[in-house]
Amino acid sequence: MKSIILALVFLLPLGGFGQTNYPKLSADLLEAVKQNQPTDQFVQTLKGIDADELAAALNTDAKKKTFWINVYNSFIILLLRDNPALFEDRGAFFS
Repeated sequence: MKSIILALVFLLPLGGFGQTNYPKLSADLLEAVKQNQPTDQFVQTLKGIDADELAAALNTDAKKKTFWINVYNSFIILLLRDNPALFEDRGAFFS
């Protein structure tokens, strides 16, 4: 039963029916990264985002900042987890 509920959670749009809640998606991704939980489903969802739909959904500065900061931070953490040596030279990493 638990696996069915989890499957439904990932199949339904975040934030209700009709439109994906992209700030919530990005926050959930970041939380999964921080908790060292699987992120494949989030990454696949992000890969499938239509740019026009995303632009329409991120209709305030707060939503844009929330989404992009969370996505950036999530992928930086994932990148450094996969290859921690990249961060040995912090100046080069962030340039």
